[in-house]
Amino acid sequence: MQCSGVKHTKPSATKTSRAMQLIVVLQFLVPLAAAFNARRSSLTDCLNAASVPILLTFSPSWQDATKPFNLRLTVNPAVVTIPRTKAEVSPISTEIASGLSGNMVIDMVEFQEVSCDASSTIATVGSGVRLGNMATRLFQLGERGIPHGTCSGVGIGGHATLGGFGLDSRLWGLTLDTVTSIDAVLANGTAVTASSSQNRDLFWALRGAGPGFAVITSFKMKTFPATPVNVNWAYTYVYGTAQKAAKAYSIAQAFGQTSAPKELGYGIMFFPGNQFIVRGVYHGPKANMDRILAPLLAQLTGLNDGKAPKAVVNTQGWIASLTELDGTTLQTSVRGYDKHDTFYAKSISTKESAPLSLTALNSMFTYLYTNPAPPNTIKDEAVEISNPLWARLGYPLVILQKHQLREALCGGIPLAVLGNDEGQEALSLHVLSVHLE
Repeated sequence: MQCSGVKHTKPSATKTSRAMQLIVVLQFLVPLAAAFNARRSSLTDCLNAASVPILLTFSPSWQDATKPFNLRLTVNPAVVTIPRTKAEVSPISTEIASGLSGNMVIDMVEFQEVSCDASSTIATVGSGVRLGNMATRLFQLGERGIPHGTCSGVGIGGHATLGGFGLDSRLWGLTLDTVTSIDAVLANGTAVTASSSQNRDLFWALRGAGPGFAVITSFKMKTFPATPVNVNWAYTYVYGTAQKAAKAYSIAQAFGQTSAPKELGYGIMFFPGNQFIVRGVYHGPKANMDRILAPLLAQLTGLNDGKAPKAVVNTQGWIASLTELDGTTLQTSVRGYDKHDTFYAKSISTKESAPLSLTALNSMFTYLYTNPAPPNTIKDEAVEISNPLWARLGYPLVILQKHQLREALCGGIPLAVLGNDEGQEALSLHVLSVHLE
């Protein structure tokens, strides 16, 4: 029987096909979502049974806890764990190993120990400590320091396991080089200590590829007497052509290979308006620095038709020097850290025997000169030039991942593990970054 006023039409083949596709997708997604929720429920039950603090998507602090430093990235974990002890790290590690975790974040913020043995001058540093807080505390404990990057908010956990390069690395090496032993929890939940005398293979792997082998809870690290006199310096040139900028870069690169002493850490930054900035730190008296830099500055000034650079030079103590390099305050919030940036970065490393060629530099600066930074961006070429660090050819290679970009920008070297074993070839790190404000 046909109802009056109602028109019956036969569904098209296309609509039928799409409906069937939707049904198939839903049939796949529904059990998948159910399985995911079941796995997450099993995971949270395990963590709750072990009294491990956790955050879930409905937790009030979820957004703050999962907001990445680099806002270009999207992070959507299933759960955030906040262990307070090694014992609480163990069940987290076993759940990760069992495959029940899905996408889990382990927040090591509770591991905040910074101490220093007065006789051995070996420091113990928790894996959740940020660089600025570590540097401040070590100085308070006897005016000690270790080599590290310039950004105070970077965490020591990644810095000390992926390299850790700073303007003081020519003087003391990488952060990684200072590590004498590591306390960590393995995937089976076992807490171990790795050093040159115990668990040696693990110690080798953790210094360069740490996140792939264990959850680190603390480091033991060599410290050095903090240099009492430090000269932070920057000389800004504006070269009229890309070719002159490329030549200036080449000159500065050669100076690092042949003339720069270990007390001089420096690099080059290229800012909008074709600002070619040579900047760094000299650990010692200004008179010595002036004498050392004079030949380099003479060549760079000659390229600029004799026009002197804009100079900013400050002589200061250890903490004041680190604070100026950071650009804000050295000490940071232990909890509730809320500094963020938006950037893209690429980096390469070059051997001392094959530095960036003038042809390559001309190509790079021609691009930078003919493609100026758009409004609200900062385009800069930041390079630590020809540092006396030697490649440990047998160490694990770590590919630069998105979450490691901050390391590179702040002086880390996540591309490869470097050390200062004599007789092996020096590498230089070159970082090209674009900051979006």
